[in-house]
Amino acid sequence: MIVRLSFSFPIGENIILENFSGFVARGLFYSILSIIDEDLARSIHDAQTIAPYSCSPIYTIDGGKIKLLPTAITVGRSRFDAILLDEKLIKTLTDVRNLRRINGAKIKVHSHTTVIDKIDVEIIHEKTLYTENTCRKFKVTFLTPTFLKKPCPYIPRRYIEEGRIKLQRKPSSIIYLYPDPQLLFNNIVKVWEKYLPEKPGSLEKFKTWIDYGGLVISEHKLKTVKVIEHKTTNKYQRGFIGYAKLTATENNSEMLRIAHILLKFAEVVGVGGCRTAGFGRIRVEVL
Repeated sequence: MIVRLSFSFPIGENIILENFSGFVARGLFYSILSIIDEDLARSIHDAQTIAPYSCSPIYTIDGGKIKLLPTAITVGRSRFDAILLDEKLIKTLTDVRNLRRINGAKIKVHSHTTVIDKIDVEIIHEKTLYTENTCRKFKVTFLTPTFLKKPCPYIPRRYIEEGRIKLQRKPSSIIYLYPDPQLLFNNIVKVWEKYLPEKPGSLEKFKTWIDYGGLVISEHKLKTVKVIEHKTTNKYQRGFIGYAKLTATENNSEMLRIAHILLKFAEVVGVGGCRTAGFGRIRVEVL
């Protein structure tokens, strides 16, 4: 089960942020969780594992449409989403008594103090992501900065673990600013396997299919961006935004069905590094 919490709050003055608003949202998430359970907030923050949640950047609703506010927040109502994947985290943050404690709590958005005055809870069952469509072409739009980790040498870990390939030394990884289908889908699969018990099909077969070029990038319009995390320490992250079109190289209906489900999952939880700070938010279209 996946749960999306939307936290709304009024902003009484225009705010120019010193960093990307996704980092602000992540800080607010930990502040909110600490109101209920400081130990849980600390353990999640310090854990060296796949994060059990994602955050959106701060955004507003303008004319019924979502308008992201990456570096400046205008007067009016703002909000951010926290997407929860872990059972304990979901139970803690959706408990009615805890929601009452959060509602009305003071928070600090940059230099502005405000209160959370509305919390929306949406339960997303993984079955709602399932589809029988077997589309051969997808357009993935990267709405916020996205980056992936590329192992060096570029060999899927399972081949090494199975002893098929011997390495001379321990592999490392680098930040990769391109939505290579292998890296993209391997990242999505890792999150799914970590937190969702039911599988949409054979993910092992799917990963092999992707490794052998089942989906390729046929067109893209991407650019890299640099976003500030901490201005005073000059800490920043790079990512890419724009779109990429993925096209199947063969008509394998089962693998294409799984690809579609995984992309719909990534629309909800994000993809790549820094999901917890609003990175990797995507929109998927079938072509």
